[in-house]
Amino acid sequence: GTQHTTTTLVQAAGGAATMSQRSPPKKKRRTTVDKAAEIGGRLGDVDEEDAVAADSQSPPHGGGQPSDDDVHPHKSRPCSDDDDGSSDFRVIFSDVGILEKVELENFMCHPALEIPLGPHVNFITGPNGSGKSAVLVALSVALGAKASFTNRASKFGDLVKQGANAAIVRVKLKNRGTDAYKPDLFGNSIIIERRIPRAGAASYKLKDATGKKTIGTSYGDVAQVLEYFSIQVNNPCVVLMQDTSREFLTNSNPGSKYKFFLLATQLEQIRRDYLKINENHKQIQAKATTKQKLLPGMRTDVDDRRREFEDLQKLTEIEKQIQDMKHQMAWAYVVAKRKLLEKALVEAEKARDDKLKLQDNLSTVQEQLTRCDKETQVKQHEVKEISEQLTTATDAVRKQEQLLQQAGRERSGFLAKLKDNSRRAQQFAARREQVLRSIKEIQASLAVDTSQEEEARQREVLEKQEQLQAAQEQLAPLRNATRETKDSFDAASQAASRTEEQLRNITTEHEKLTSRIKGLEAQKHNRTRAYGDRIPELLSAIERHKHQFHAPILGPLGLHLKLRDERWADVVESMLGADTLCSFLVFDQNDYQALHSICDNLRMRVTIFKQKWLDHVYPMRPERLPPSHLVTAERIIDTDDPNVKNVLIDQRRIESCVLCENRKEGNELLYEPRIGQLVDNVYLPDGSRMFIRNGSMAFIGGKRPARSLLSNNVDQRITEFTRLLRDDVGPRRDEAQRAHSASCAARVDAQRAHQSCLRACTAQENKIARLTEELARAQQRRKQLVTSKKSEGEGGAEIQELQDNADKLQQQVDELSSGRGELERQATECDAKLRPLEEQLDAKRAEVERIEMRNKECEAVVGKILRRIAKVTAEKEHAAQLMDQAQHRIEQAEEHTKDLKAQLDEARGQAVQICPEEKRPEKTPEQLDKEICAAQRRLETERAGKKTLVQAKADYHAVLKRLQLVESNCRLLLDLGETLGRQLHRRGKRWYSFLNSIASRTSVLFNTFLSQRGCAGSINFDHERQQLSISVQLDSMRPAEERVATDSKTLSGGERSMSTVSLLLALWEAMESPFRAMDEFDVFMDAVNRQTSINTLLETTRLHKHRQFIFITPHDLSSLRNSVDVKVFKMKPPQRGQTTLTNSLV
Repeated sequence: GTQHTTTTLVQAAGGAATMSQRSPPKKKRRTTVDKAAEIGGRLGDVDEEDAVAADSQSPPHGGGQPSDDDVHPHKSRPCSDDDDGSSDFRVIFSDVGILEKVELENFMCHPALEIPLGPHVNFITGPNGSGKSAVLVALSVALGAKASFTNRASKFGDLVKQGANAAIVRVKLKNRGTDAYKPDLFGNSIIIERRIPRAGAASYKLKDATGKKTIGTSYGDVAQVLEYFSIQVNNPCVVLMQDTSREFLTNSNPGSKYKFFLLATQLEQIRRDYLKINENHKQIQAKATTKQKLLPGMRTDVDDRRREFEDLQKLTEIEKQIQDMKHQMAWAYVVAKRKLLEKALVEAEKARDDKLKLQDNLSTVQEQLTRCDKETQVKQHEVKEISEQLTTATDAVRKQEQLLQQAGRERSGFLAKLKDNSRRAQQFAARREQVLRSIKEIQASLAVDTSQEEEARQREVLEKQEQLQAAQEQLAPLRNATRETKDSFDAASQAASRTEEQLRNITTEHEKLTSRIKGLEAQKHNRTRAYGDRIPELLSAIERHKHQFHAPILGPLGLHLKLRDERWADVVESMLGADTLCSFLVFDQNDYQALHSICDNLRMRVTIFKQKWLDHVYPMRPERLPPSHLVTAERIIDTDDPNVKNVLIDQRRIESCVLCENRKEGNELLYEPRIGQLVDNVYLPDGSRMFIRNGSMAFIGGKRPARSLLSNNVDQRITEFTRLLRDDVGPRRDEAQRAHSASCAARVDAQRAHQSCLRACTAQENKIARLTEELARAQQRRKQLVTSKKSEGEGGAEIQELQDNADKLQQQVDELSSGRGELERQATECDAKLRPLEEQLDAKRAEVERIEMRNKECEAVVGKILRRIAKVTAEKEHAAQLMDQAQHRIEQAEEHTKDLKAQLDEARGQAVQICPEEKRPEKTPEQLDKEICAAQRRLETERAGKKTLVQAKADYHAVLKRLQLVESNCRLLLDLGETLGRQLHRRGKRWYSFLNSIASRTSVLFNTFLSQRGCAGSINFDHERQQLSISVQLDSMRPAEERVATDSKTLSGGERSMSTVSLLLALWEAMESPFRAMDEFDVFMDAVNRQTSINTLLETTRLHKHRQFIFITPHDLSSLRNSVDVKVFKMKPPQRGQTTLTNSLV
């Protein structure tokens, strides 16, 4: 850090000190110091004082104007002093940096404007408000000036023409000759385009001469071009705005004028650079002083580290003893491995002997099983014969039952006919009685006078019709009320059903939560009870009968699981299922049968998995598993036995079940081709499951498990469920109860209203039916009364006809009575046939029962034999399992022997690497390890609070190197500070000499330009107070004693403008910019002074053919003479649609 800081300060100081020596590519940048040296005397390497003396003693070349070679020696040569612009003289203008064209679009008052500028002097004239100053504003903006520099707007958006969204300004710079800037890239011209939106940031485009190819789009690219051409955009003398020219002499104080002078000559930038270097010089001195104060402490630290290193070198003897014991321990491991190998070989031989004995036992069991098979075949043959007899007897019983059923059906037919005969006889008798009553009624009606009765019957019919109509009119409102109450009742019933369903659901949820809380309370005292109330009893029974098992029983499996992330407990429990978590694991068939027997005795049903025992989790290839950054069930489940995880892998495929935070992540995971084929299911935190079925996404909503079997924080779960029951489920159940009670009450009220309307409607309908029936009877009686008169003569014939019908009915009754006796006789005969058939059926059923008894006895014998076979088979399986175990032990012994041989070889190889010479240690590795530890503790005691030898050596060399580095940096900083101080002092004197030289030359030139107008003037510099004052003598032709020096503030407007022009011309001599622009240079001048100023400007500009000048004035310039190097652009009053300025050469 110290070295880096020092180097940075050195680089900063060195860079600043050699600032004037930097140069851009292709062209050396001429700094103000270089220009001051040239203006001060062009004496090369002479001292500054000699340069100042030479400048004060020798007048400038060319009558006060410096020669062009002095100002810009590498440019084209200008005309001579007596050049008047005649056509016979070949004019040579600048090839680089001057303006060829300025274009404006929607800028200020111009919708479109194009100005093709001349290579030397350009005058832009026009009335006020015609947009002359907008040209210089556009020029400044295009070259990167700020909006405030233009004095026309506070932000660029204000310069956009009213009604337009953006403005564009383009400036085309000349780029020819040997000093051209990247001519192969840009060509003969460089176009700078700046787009100014009304709202937003402005943008640049740097284009080639064709305007079609864009070279750059940043201001940095534009700045490189401006720096190469020495175009000083922010220099107020390069582009003198209208307001600046007016306010310079009138409103500025001496301090502001002095700053203006420094900015115009770029001496201010050099002064700032020197101040920055001086600040760096002070920082370097302060840094060197700080580092010198650190040196004594660092030297003391180096001495302490050296003594510490020398003390630690004395502890090497103890380390040698430890190293020797380590060599012995390496060969002691070889001896121990050799003994283990010998023991393993003995155990492998014993396992082979046990396998031979088990093979003999398996042969004996196989013989027993063969005998049992033969006995089974004999008994099964006997059972087959009995089964055939039973089938024959059963068929005979079935046929006898069919005969009995047929006889029963015949008897039932006779009884049915007898019943039908009685019914028909009763019907005929009833009809005969009705006919006899009709005869009596006819006879009675023929004997009554019907005149008065007819009138009464007519009145009765009319009354019944009126009553029926009134009743029907009352029925319509009742039916409407009934329908309305029915709709209300249906709506109330539906609402009651919904609230009942809601109450039932929330009650179920409340009961589940209550049950879970009770289960968790019980789980706090006995965790096994969470897997079932009788699981502790089962575990106790397993413990009592553990001698029956070949290996420990694992279960419930949930007790052997532990989650690495508790928040997935419910999800994993739902995924595995309660049956899996409550299941047990055994390792062979004997343990399976023993556990199954215990469960049968306890009348319990549990899931039992049988699996081969392993001492490790299944090895799985990484490419068959989901990527490691995914959370799977297998990765968050820890087990205390690897076989438990193997069961979960086999039964639930936990290695392919991924846990995701949200559904979106699950969708992306399943649809990822590379990952989706490795994932079976995706589970979300709420227990929901996602999977792919037939190429489509399937989603199954999750629910909380009934029990929290995998949660370790039982108290937290109880608190959570209690709070949920109190704050959520309980209030919701109470609300549901209230809502259900209200809906039930509403349903009862609606039902009562509906029943009331229904009863009223039914009563009215019954009344209408009764009235309808009474009306019909009345009408019938009236009709009978009317027709009775007509049928008085026909009554006897009708009575005779009815009597004949009564006689026929009586005859049919007699016939039916005679046939009833025959039917009763036939039914009696069927009863007599049924009794023998029933006796035969009973005898055949007894035979079937006897045969079935024999069949059961034979089946019992076969079952006994089969149980013996099952027992022998179990013994065979047990023997086979023992054989497998013996073979497994042999394989393990052989594998163990192989491993021990490999370990022995590895231990011997490691021992050779540690100590090539074989040793015969008398101690075991444990004893040697204890001695090594004791020696190391003794060594650590000696080194208590000390570092290791390597660390001490490294620390010593580190602090020594740091000390040397700091000493070197101190010397470097001191030397640099001394050198930088001398350079600053020398350059400060030179800068002050340059300042005096440029100030003297500016004052002389100012007086020279005023003298051309018959005036005299001087510029007084006070460099100590940084002030500048100007005095002007208006009549230089008067005697010296009559001349009066006048301050610039007392001058008239024209005199101030003339003085401003003279000062700017004097300052222009110290500037290098390829073009200069001045707005309203002749403001407040009268015609004489204006013409004199124009002549002075033309005379001055013709001395600098390699420069370009732009002057703006609102006055008429028709008095100018024609010249090849002067262009006059006359601007008309602003007109919408104007595209190009009209110009004329003068």
